[in-house]
Amino acid sequence: MSRTQLILKRVVQDFHPIWFASTMGTGISSTILYNFPYPAYWLKVCSYIMFAVCCLLFIFFNLILVVAAFKYPQKWKHMLLNVGQSVFFGCYSMGFSSILSYLHNIVGEDWATALFVLWIINIAISLFTAWIITFLVHYKGEVQPHEIHISFLLPVVSQNVVAAVGGVLYDILHPNLKLPNIIISYLCWANGIALTGWVVGVYIWKLYVHRIPLAKNTGFVAFLPVGAFGQGAFAVMIICDNFRNYLQDIDPKFLQIGLDDASIVNNNLIVGQSLKYLGLMVGLFLVSNGYFFTFNAVASVWGAGVDRFTKGFWACTFPLGTMALANHELYTLFGFRAFRVVSAVYSTVLVLITTFCIFGSLVYEFPHEIYRPIKQEDEKDALA
Repeated sequence: MSRTQLILKRVVQDFHPIWFASTMGTGISSTILYNFPYPAYWLKVCSYIMFAVCCLLFIFFNLILVVAAFKYPQKWKHMLLNVGQSVFFGCYSMGFSSILSYLHNIVGEDWATALFVLWIINIAISLFTAWIITFLVHYKGEVQPHEIHISFLLPVVSQNVVAAVGGVLYDILHPNLKLPNIIISYLCWANGIALTGWVVGVYIWKLYVHRIPLAKNTGFVAFLPVGAFGQGAFAVMIICDNFRNYLQDIDPKFLQIGLDDASIVNNNLIVGQSLKYLGLMVGLFLVSNGYFFTFNAVASVWGAGVDRFTKGFWACTFPLGTMALANHELYTLFGFRAFRVVSAVYSTVLVLITTFCIFGSLVYEFPHEIYRPIKQEDEKDALA
């Protein structure tokens, strides 16, 4: 086997879309570091480094997909029709969303149009994963009840994430784009939450009937529902607050009833504040479920045990980040200081685990055989 053939096999042919989870983890870690609950300049510097890692990973994995499309066309068919791989394309959209969210922090209004266009593109990607991939799972997947896996949640959670990014971009958009932004973001959030409820419901049924899997290193996937509820809470709170701002600052006559200007102002204030606190109630509901699934995930990891690093460790990074964002938003919008502390705890754990996963991936998951002597690799294959 030549060096080129070896690299193509280990890096391209054996590529698994689960690796896009690393772009999710590093992307949301960079955002958390930039907007840490207790901000510091050195944390922002660390966020630049983490974001650079995220972008490098995203570009590298996209190059692998392009090479695979030309060199191994059948691999794409395999990835899309194999339930064990196709669901992880949800990580692609969420990783892209993490990049857009961080770019909003550093370029803001200067790139408003570009970020809006990229967001629309990401909505299309998210719809592909949430609808097409889910349909393929239903159509082609032959899954037995005991094989139902919480990773089926990944394609649909991308809708929650892209909705949250829409909420984040609201403040830099042209006034004519603000209402479409709110409506589209809400539609994505509503679709994502509905699909999340159905998938999580089936998953909980499976746990009651078939128990929690106790194989080594399998407990980390139990964090995935945490991400669904955390991101859903963050998205609904920011969307509701954006609509409040729209009613009061952009289009005061949106809810016009009668001709009395004073009545119009009062209606906007009442409806706007009602929406904000509706977002609070829904957000608290989702965050409370996030707390439960955090406990459930930690207990699952403890029960299953860990004996070595695997790429599955990345499954817990993004969910922890979403809970950090949701709790921080509760503090930002409503001044609840306790949630600021909780957000700081989630944020710290997230950054530590993400850093561990980066080094763990380099040491234990990177195909080091691609630069070893070919003779040594041939001997390894012969023994296998």
